[in-house]
Amino acid sequence: SATVGGIDTNFDYESWYVGAGSTGNIGDRLLYGVELVYQGGETLSDPIVVQPQTKDDIQAFAGDFKLDFLVSDANKSRFTVEVLVATGDDDRSLHTTNTFGGNAPGTDDHSFNAFGLINTGLAFSPNVSNLILLRGGASTFPLPNSEWFKQLQVGTNLFVFNKFDDDAPIDELTSDQTYLGFESDCYANWQITSDLSLGIRYGVFFPGQAITTDKDPRHFFFTSITYAY
Repeated sequence: SATVGGIDTNFDYESWYVGAGSTGNIGDRLLYGVELVYQGGETLSDPIVVQPQTKDDIQAFAGDFKLDFLVSDANKSRFTVEVLVATGDDDRSLHTTNTFGGNAPGTDDHSFNAFGLINTGLAFSPNVSNLILLRGGASTFPLPNSEWFKQLQVGTNLFVFNKFDDDAPIDELTSDQTYLGFESDCYANWQITSDLSLGIRYGVFFPGQAITTDKDPRHFFFTSITYAY
């Protein structure tokens, strides 16, 4: 337990997951991936309005669907389409995953929490909760015949973010609107030598009508050099 915002808050989130998934190919050039997860368990309610907190059931789900089209050219080009869906809970008051500002007392918590490693963009990168994400991507090795740059891969991703439930919160303050915004990312991975690689990432997020805290574009830049021995 802890005191949050001057309010005594107990924390007890015990969840379990049942999932099923499949990956494979459809023909020679199309790869697919699908994963479905149901989340159950128990959580404590939001302490802001009612004390003592109640223990409530968790009933939530998420699904991820992805297709990769392989061009089968010398550049190893591919195109990707992905759809991610995760439920939210419209009786949560402030936050989609936290206890403080969370589930209303005496109600089931439909807000999904914790999917694993999912690409939700560099700049916005929301929790996979109360979210519908659409992603389109492309990547290629532009110089396969170059001695120095044959292991250089470049790519881009375009994301469109929406709420699953427009009345439910996410992990920052929003209005009761559906559209969260869109993001454009680009990246480069260069295997310079067998033990030296360079990575560059840049993303910019443009908030939609549901975002209330900051309407300015959000930028993210990251670069790394990895030496393996």
